[in-house]
Amino acid sequence: LHALCTLEKIMLCGELPSCIVVKRAMDELPSTVELQNLYSSCECHDIGIGDLRESFALTPLPHVMVHVLDASTSHPVAAGQRGVVHISGPSLALRYDDRFSASMEQQRFLELPLQDPETL
Repeated sequence: LHALCTLEKIMLCGELPSCIVVKRAMDELPSTVELQNLYSSCECHDIGIGDLRESFALTPLPHVMVHVLDASTSHPVAAGQRGVVHISGPSLALRYDDRFSASMEQQRFLELPLQDPETL
């Protein structure tokens, strides 16, 4: 890790790094090196970013909307309630390629009614 000490920022992408990896980086790298995590899903391009030195929580990127919906009704749940995370916005793919069935595409790509973003 010594060679990384001169960097200003380290961007991690893909799976969330383990607590052990993050702790080791924080212990061995100077506090001036930002340790950022960029998250994507297979249906989206990059959707969120977070500073791993502060927490594992991510902040949605601009124009990305995160919705927590009831699994059976696809309606928004109240704050603090369990639900399924759905993403909308320009980073969302339009559809799957031909490797996936139409039924899988219907399950994964929902038509959500237009709602006031403040209520989501």
